[in-house]
Amino acid sequence: MPLDPQKICQVSVKGLCYNDAGAILMVLDNDNEWEIVGGRVEKGEDLIDCLKRECQEEMGIPCEILDPRPAITYSCLDQDGEQRIMIYFNISLPHLNFTPSDECRAINFYSPDEIRSLKTCPQITKLPDYL
Repeated sequence: MPLDPQKICQVSVKGLCYNDAGAILMVLDNDNEWEIVGGRVEKGEDLIDCLKRECQEEMGIPCEILDPRPAITYSCLDQDGEQRIMIYFNISLPHLNFTPSDECRAINFYSPDEIRSLKTCPQITKLPDYL
């Protein structure tokens, strides 16, 4: 039986990088939306390998996965109303000297309450409830 495209669910992995005050690193994309670094898992790709690839692609910074077990996982709808599974891992970065890209024009740290007031993509809306 063929797969129904309406039933396919995208999976995204994201990196939670905290500063000393407990705020979370966010990146500003070309749509002027604040996002957590990371992205969609490609077919057959390992979750951790995906997150490492996305950090390098978006910021030009390698990340270290602090725990191979996800810190937060939830389901949501994306900007197209499609089902998305969000998987967050705790990460560290060796520095914050990012290379600007379409997916990372600026970076900043925000508290969960500040995240609620930012312009973000729909997938991030639920994140502060889990922090």
